[in-house]
Amino acid sequence: ASRHDGGERVMASSWDDEPFGDRLRRLRESSGYSLRELARRCGVQPSYLSDLERGNRTSVGVTVAVRLAEVLDCTAVELDAPVRISTTTASKAFAIWYDGWSR
Repeated sequence: ASRHDGGERVMASSWDDEPFGDRLRRLRESSGYSLRELARRCGVQPSYLSDLERGNRTSVGVTVAVRLAEVLDCTAVELDAPVRISTTTASKAFAIWYDGWSR
């Protein structure tokens, strides 16, 4: 499922009722990371992760989602982050995919 947020497309989960912030906190705690340590390893501010966990931010960029999954040693499906993709990024990704598919 997806929705538009002013020029960006936000991919949202439809198969799991657990809010992303709760899932992120659960994965972080089960991995043994403090908020500060996970933020350091992902290259973001602790306040950014705190906002995600508390639901004050509703989506993450692709780069942050990939870093979170790598550091938390989970799959993208397990993380199930509501990823924010700019229209430009989505267009470029489609062009790359289409170019490879059409060959």
